[in-house]
Amino acid sequence: MANAALQNRSVQTLNDDESRLDLLLFDLSGDKLFGINVFRVVEALPCPRLSHTPGSSPYLIGIAHVRGTNVPVIDLAKAIGCRNRQPLETSSIIVCESGERSYGFLVQHVKKIVSFSWSQVIPPPSVLQKSCSISSIAHLNDKEMIQVIDVEHVLSIIDPPAPSRYDELDWLCKDELKGMQVLMVEDSRIARKHLAQFLDYIGVVYTSVESGAEALELLKEWSSSGEGLLEGLAAIITDVDMPVMDGLILIKEVRKDHRMNHVSLFLHSTLGNILNQRVETEINADAIVSKGDYPKLLSVMRLKYSSGQRL
Repeated sequence: MANAALQNRSVQTLNDDESRLDLLLFDLSGDKLFGINVFRVVEALPCPRLSHTPGSSPYLIGIAHVRGTNVPVIDLAKAIGCRNRQPLETSSIIVCESGERSYGFLVQHVKKIVSFSWSQVIPPPSVLQKSCSISSIAHLNDKEMIQVIDVEHVLSIIDPPAPSRYDELDWLCKDELKGMQVLMVEDSRIARKHLAQFLDYIGVVYTSVESGAEALELLKEWSSSGEGLLEGLAAIITDVDMPVMDGLILIKEVRKDHRMNHVSLFLHSTLGNILNQRVETEINADAIVSKGDYPKLLSVMRLKYSSGQRL
């Protein structure tokens, strides 16, 4: 049933007052429930035969051949510090997309897909914040807690990103944006770190918050401060899936406020290859950029600047 729903996955429209988060629920080696954003999921299936890869990451248990594609399979329980996994014969894998690559997460049982409003998705309690692998939590029937996996952090453990070659950006005249004021909205620690390094390199002055709700509250404070902070804001760079308020709703709310007509809005997400042109038009974002694609991010920022549109 989960796969049938996954085949019908689509980016939700924003005609309603709030968008929703669809989570694919699963367990690992106990009775705790975990979830992954359905946007990321290609399919869930019983664990196939795996080809072993000697000398690879201790969290990588093999390669699955899924529909003609070699998919690295990660022991998710081990990666996030849970107890030992169950036998492969009784386990499943969840194939996910991140950027331009696919990965399989080994889980115990795939349960079902449950839809939540973003207001139901909240930051994890302090005891779970020590684990960078959990980005947020939600409650099912006010009883069971669902821990939402920070896919980006898990993948950074398994497959650390190569050091960014910022020198390759010089030909794009990065200095044109030096001193520009930007609001960065990102809940993932690892993604926040990398984006901050990029913004530091191009000389942008930025403020960082961890959810759309925090961003909207900060924008309201700036608008009432009388210090010209809102008027000086050139762009908002936001992730999509974040607790309390996602990036899609944040952009919708910003576009309602005529005082921010000058602000450029960029979606910066590993869902960039999944989000389609219909969404970009529907929410009036200026661009959708995959995380880590800094040449494109710099290019679209400069394009808006040189054309005199916003920025």
